[in-house]
Amino acid sequence: MDPQPSDQQPDSHASSPDASSLGQPPDSDSQAQLQPSDENSVDPHEVAAFGWEASEFVLHEKPVVWYVGVIAAAAVFCAGLAWFKQWIAIALVAVMTLAVISFSRKEPRVLQYMVDDDGITIDGKLHDYYLFKSYSLHPQVGWREIDFEPAKRFSQRLTVLCEDEAFDHIEAVLSVHLPRVDREPDFIEKLTRYLKF
Repeated sequence: MDPQPSDQQPDSHASSPDASSLGQPPDSDSQAQLQPSDENSVDPHEVAAFGWEASEFVLHEKPVVWYVGVIAAAAVFCAGLAWFKQWIAIALVAVMTLAVISFSRKEPRVLQYMVDDDGITIDGKLHDYYLFKSYSLHPQVGWREIDFEPAKRFSQRLTVLCEDEAFDHIEAVLSVHLPRVDREPDFIEKLTRYLKF
């Protein structure tokens, strides 16, 4: 049988492009879609304050061997002091050993943090920016450690924790008030991390 001719004619307008659009630049909406965007960048001028919550310190799970080692080291030290009959020093070592063991088992609290134009607020206590001369970053696994270098020589260093996702917002505020000067951990910091204390 011969095929029957179709009554429908192909629509020339559906398959052919508009001649007026050839060679013309895309409109403003198309240009906006073609522009690359960095979703992770944070403008410091758009972030005036940022709050988050985090642990006051990182709790490292310690095996039984760790406690045995601490007690053994204290016992050897006390034995040396006993040879010289330093009874007061032996008592101090015993107290310090008990304090170290007790603190190592302490559960960290979850604190509320805030950075804004006034300073760093930790659980309602404000730390003004003039108390610090810079801040540094120590990346860890799953979190970041922000270390604030004190302006006075013998003042205590301030360290706060945050998650990776929150750091860009925190730095957007801090960079307006303090310079970032990354540094290597000192001997005490390396020792405490090695001992997981």
